[in-house]
Amino acid sequence: MAVRKKEIHNKIYLDRWMAFHPYKKPGSSDYYYLDLSNRLYKTIKTRPELGLFSEIHTDDSENLCCYLTCYLEDVVSEIGMMRAFTKQHRELYGKDLPFYSPAEYDYNDINREDIYFLLWHYFSVILYEDTIVSPVSADLIQLGNIVFEVLYEEFERVPENTRLKEFLHLSPGEENFFVVRDKIQFIILDSYLFFFNRLECMAGVGEILDAMKDKMDDNELAQKIPLVTYDTVDNYLLSKVFPLLARRGKDWLAYVLGMDHPLFEKIISITEKKTGSYLFLEQENGILRFEHIASGTILPVTVRSYDTLPDFIEGRTIINCSLIMWKDIWWFSGASAVHPNDPERIKKEKGPEGDKNLFGGLDKKQHDILQEQSQLFLEFNKGRSMAFFNTMDQAAEFAMNFMELFKASIQGSAGADNVAIPHEMSISQEARKEPGFVFFNPKTGMEMVYGYNELIPDPDNPLYNEKKGREDALELLISQEISRECSLYLAEKIGFGVLASPVQYQDGILEENLDFLLRYWKAGRYYSTPSITLI
Repeated sequence: MAVRKKEIHNKIYLDRWMAFHPYKKPGSSDYYYLDLSNRLYKTIKTRPELGLFSEIHTDDSENLCCYLTCYLEDVVSEIGMMRAFTKQHRELYGKDLPFYSPAEYDYNDINREDIYFLLWHYFSVILYEDTIVSPVSADLIQLGNIVFEVLYEEFERVPENTRLKEFLHLSPGEENFFVVRDKIQFIILDSYLFFFNRLECMAGVGEILDAMKDKMDDNELAQKIPLVTYDTVDNYLLSKVFPLLARRGKDWLAYVLGMDHPLFEKIISITEKKTGSYLFLEQENGILRFEHIASGTILPVTVRSYDTLPDFIEGRTIINCSLIMWKDIWWFSGASAVHPNDPERIKKEKGPEGDKNLFGGLDKKQHDILQEQSQLFLEFNKGRSMAFFNTMDQAAEFAMNFMELFKASIQGSAGADNVAIPHEMSISQEARKEPGFVFFNPKTGMEMVYGYNELIPDPDNPLYNEKKGREDALELLISQEISRECSLYLAEKIGFGVLASPVQYQDGILEENLDFLLRYWKAGRYYSTPSITLI
């Protein structure tokens, strides 16, 4: 296992504790919780037999102690973070927590099983590239029991953090979407359940800026940094699906506030960002009307969502931007670029390259085509949903032969000319000679995957390796390269006896918590969308 060299620090400093909070100046409760974080840190680091703790870097160890102390702060101060998780988990699965079934669960107290789960979540994120963490390992349970005793001893005397609770308060009559967004930002980037996201989000900013370096000089790049940062963070907060329950930031804010909050349904109903090219039509009574060029959808946008309005010209000005709906009105969200009258841009947007389904309307057509393709694929592949190949070049040829067959099957039918058929299958150079498989996903269409044939037992798969398959079968569920539907297909085909053969997920844990784990492991691919292009 590749583990960073462990350093030794003697204490946790205030700035680390404050990083989990939305305000800069510490209050009396912050000093109390910082002291408790240090006591927890000293207690744990004197126990070398706790294997999981000894495997992580000192920064991660200190963050862990703050993270666990934040859980106590959350419960005592009635912030609602852990309760938001258990409420959503109960709605999905009929119980408060994955993996564990406590005889009694108290929402107003700290629970031993909460701590087990929080440890599993923490180590699963921190050790993601090194190991698969078992939620019932002896190390984890032992560490959880030690943490519980330290926190439980303090439960009756720790102070409430009223400032944190006040920050997350939202007025029942709140109209401003950006006030809502600020609270989502704290939850997703700084709260203890999600603080891991800070690094990922900022890494995304860095990648975009790195890609821009060759296109502009240093001064121009420096001027772009604030806008790139704002837009990237905005996308992350409002569009990304996060591993805990495969929910978005708006869902977490809604459940932190609680289902009895007057704005619960409005927050849950915040749309995904709709990014595209929009033609300005008119302005009236504080409302800007735009047409999404590709689909023809008309959208009312509030002027309050744009700091300084450009000189929009009716029927001529085009704006490339993202819009989000809050309380039945659209808001600008993120960066935007305004263009003068450009007939060629409009023509391009209305053509095959435009996203005609950005606002829905083509879903049924896509679904119908997928049903036709699914049936035809089974006929083409002798009744099987998956086909194996020695090279991805062969897989691509198979896929193109199928697409040609499908094209011929719909020739002359209504709407056939609107279905885009690719001229070739795009395969990376490094993958061309690798073995792989083609799977027909009834929700998305054909999927081509390489690198996993050795793990899949199938009479048609000559590359299956039983030893490797038993050791690494869990990768078929964890891998980001494999869709949720494909993982479920393979789970049924292989069986949980093989998938759970690694000690991490034995005793029915994998089977009982499969959907939760698929949400966790492949959040970004949990909600499948059709890959059928209609023109």
